[in-house]
Amino acid sequence: PGWSLPEDDLGDRLGLRMRRQQILDRDVPPRYDVFLDEAVLRRNVGGPEVMAAQMSQLLKRGGQDAITIQVLPFEGGAYSAGLGSHVIYGGFGGPALDVVFLEHQTGGVFLEHTEALEEYAGGHAYLRQEALDPSASATLIAEARDRFLHLASK
Repeated sequence: PGWSLPEDDLGDRLGLRMRRQQILDRDVPPRYDVFLDEAVLRRNVGGPEVMAAQMSQLLKRGGQDAITIQVLPFEGGAYSAGLGSHVIYGGFGGPALDVVFLEHQTGGVFLEHTEALEEYAGGHAYLRQEALDPSASATLIAEARDRFLHLASK
């Protein structure tokens, strides 16, 4: 037996994530930069139809002006910005109000001190440099989508 989340908790978390996505549809959405490891495009989670739909959603979102999606390719080898999943919230009236949010299995934590903000901003810059540009990333995502569509048609 493996680890699983109770059905109610899973539904609550999924609903929260779906509501968060609505922020990206505002008239003036926030700047949103996404760095994806290529493994995310290769690992089949939920079946090929689900994966194809996810790739289509990434391509749609990546076409929005305020959103940049970049893939960290396998061919680039290991990358050392081991920051994990995080969100940098900024633009609230100056750098003194910026925070980093780290989500984990049982909740999340906000980091406000200058050293953490500088570390995550530096990691962000590093990932932007190491990742494929948005156009090449979109090509790789489209190839992954097409591969999953082919698997789904079998």
